Amino acid sequence: MKKINLLIGLMAVLAINFLQPVFADEQIKYSAGLFAGYYNTSSSNFNDVDASFETAMVFGGAVSYHFTPRYSIELWTTKYTTDMSLSFDDKNAKLGELDQTPILLTGRFQFPIRKSNADIYLGAGVGYAFNDFKQVNHSDLDDFFAVNLETKQMDDCIIWALNVGAEMRIKKNYALFVDLKTIFSEPSFDVIFEDGTASGKNVGLNASVFSFGFKYLF
Repeated sequence: MKKINLLIGLMAVLAINFLQPVFADEQIKYSAGLFAGYYNTSSSNFNDVDASFETAMVFGGAVSYHFTPRYSIELWTTKYTTDMSLSFDDKNAKLGELDQTPILLTGRFQFPIRKSNADIYLGAGVGYAFNDFKQVNHSDLDDFFAVNLETKQMDDCIIWALNVGAEMRIKKNYALFVDLKTIFSEPSFDVIFEDGTASGKNVGLNASVFSFGFKYLF
């Protein structure tokens, strides 16, 4: 019991030390942070064949410039690696592995929560995604299409994003945040069949990224 009381007391001291009020006249100009999260790409359709992507854990970073206490711009990036599978009727096969590195520039408006050190923010941005696709060759894939299949490189593409999140200052120069981004992209993706004919289209890779992280303010 004494150990429990000691632990509670220690946590209270830490809370008082870290969750101290932040003065409104302290203007932050820059911030830099690291985050971890989950990247989930929605299923897409490729010539009547459903393409699905595995959810993956990601790590990344962001830097921001604060024009005013309420408006800032953020440069954000991460690296996403996932398996891409195709399904049609009762057949399913892994097509390959997709690597995507999005880089986003987002404008954000922050809304302070009264009598707290927390803000809620909304944002929208544009950026560019570097895509790399590696095909997996195995008999299941040949059986799926009943022909030999060759995939070309998935093109890099422009991306757009919507953003919502919350940030809490835990000390003068430190903050914790949770963040949700919805990223829209349509890279061009082509396949070549055994007879040399090609089929291709823009494949929707709309994704949601939920992350939590730590930020340094200066």
